[in-house]
Amino acid sequence: MPSIMVVTHTANGGDAEVFLAERLMTVQLDDAHYAAQLVERLKWAGEDAERKTAIRQPQMAPPRPNP
Repeated sequence: MPSIMVVTHTANGGDAEVFLAERLMTVQLDDAHYAAQLVERLKWAGEDAERKTAIRQPQMAPPRPNP
């Protein structure tokens, strides 16, 4: 059965964290209510993964303009 996963990207080869793992049958997408809920869960998982990766990565200073 197909599945959808939202995981963090690990550039250094570390363990990826899973924020959503869901099995999917394409017939489920014919139901507008189910499809809308799936998109909402994808959004939440994406936001959680973005927050997690932002915490891990040091903030880079913006580039300075050349005089």
